[in-house]
Amino acid sequence: MDIVRELGAKGQIVIPKDVREHFGLRKGSKVVFKVKSDEIIIKPQKDEEFVEIFCSVVKKKLTRKLDIKELYHEQVEKKNVL
Repeated sequence: MDIVRELGAKGQIVIPKDVREHFGLRKGSKVVFKVKSDEIIIKPQKDEEFVEIFCSVVKKKLTRKLDIKELYHEQVEKKNVL
């Protein structure tokens, strides 16, 4: 999907509402700009806390099968409650 936006006087662009909603972006959300040759990729910043928790679980001996999607959604819910 290609979406065209005009660059403002201060170099700003508005991320379309549908895209913000799809990725769960709202005021205060962080995005990463990745530059690859002649492309700019904008993507949501991954939740570092979730990655740290996941990595600490992997270091321990697993006693049950993990549902990564469920873990992620639990972390997102915790963050949204705060």
